[in-house]
This record gives sequence, C-alpha cells and structure tokens, in this order.
Amino acid sequence: MLNIRLDESDALQTWVTAKDIGLANDDARLNLGVLVLQSILEHWPLTHRHREFPDGDTTAPDENEEVQKGNGYFSFPRHTPVVFGESGDSGRTLMRLLVGDAVNLQERLFLDETVPTWVTDVVVRRVFPKYLKIPFVLQPWKSSSLQPLRRFLDE
Repeated sequence: MLNIRLDESDALQTWVTAKDIGLANDDARLNLGVLVLQSILEHWPLTHRHREFPDGDTTAPDENEEVQKGNGYFSFPRHTPVVFGESGDSGRTLMRLLVGDAVNLQERLFLDETVPTWVTDVVVRRVFPKYLKIPFVLQPWKSSSLQPLRRFLDE
C-alpha cells in the first residue's frame, strides 16, 4: 500500500504550474499539498465552499445549490484510506477513515475534533500558503576553470 505522509513543516512547500503536471494548459501556480488535502477531505461537508458576496459576506449553500467540492482538478477514490496521526516519535493514530466516509455524521464529528488547524486553514477557510520565490545566482568555485555567466551578473 502506498503511504503518503503530510507533515505540517513541509506539506505545503511544493509549488508547480498546472501545465507542468498536466492538469491544465495554463501557468496557474498550484500547491500540491493543498490539492491533496482538498481532494482527501472533499466529502467532509465543512469543506464545501459557501457562496461569497462582494462585501465579503458568506452564506451556506441552499439544498439544491451546487457547491464546489475538492480542488477542481482531481479526486481520490471514495475507498481510499486516510489516517490522521500525531507527528513526532510517537506517531499515535488519532483517526482512520475512508475518503468517502467523511460525509457520515460520526466521521464528521471526529474530523471536526481531529483535523489539525493548519489543514482546516487550507481546506475550510481557504487560506493558502504564500508562494515563496528566492532568487539566486550560481557562481563557479574560485579554483575552478569555469567562467561566471556575465549576462546574469549584469542584471
């Protein structure tokens, strides 16, 4: 069985473009950790996007209203197992469920209590991590025979 572990310290650090990974034909920047979390928890009713109005007010969706679930790019199969656990040496399991079971009352209540704040920030409140771009220049080692690239040094 494939095991993917998302840790708070580095789960939201991978940025790619939609075009690079074949999800769309544009250069939209996507965070892979965010996409995975949104897909894993897409059946949890708390994550269903509410309507937003220009003044910032939100309302719960009507019964007949279509709500956006997941990330809009891909979904995990409903039978995919998910385990929430503590990080660190203990790694104690807090909750196990299937992706599709997040809609059930018992699992919803456990998710409400178990899901870490950094996950709810991303999948419920839709507060995404900032894209960090760190510019740098590679310089050849002093004793090497390589010449620096002048075009980039002059910019």
